[in-house]
Amino acid sequence: MNNIRRKRLKIAKEMLENAKEIIQDVMEEEQDCFDNLSEGLQQTARGEQMENNVDEMNDCIDSIDEAISSLENVE
Repeated sequence: MNNIRRKRLKIAKEMLENAKEIIQDVMEEEQDCFDNLSEGLQQTARGEQMENNVDEMNDCIDSIDEAISSLENVE
């Protein structure tokens, strides 16, 4: 692989890392909002959706970690 393609992959990796940070921030905010709901509200459709959102964002972060790891294996 030539230097130009290596640099482009490095940029892609940095973009993935930035996206991961943004998703982590949003996930933490959503989790805090859910945690601040009363137990009764946590059991509502809104509360359950918030909990699902956190789970989905966590899955997304895991996928980004896998993509970053795969990029690190490219020579």
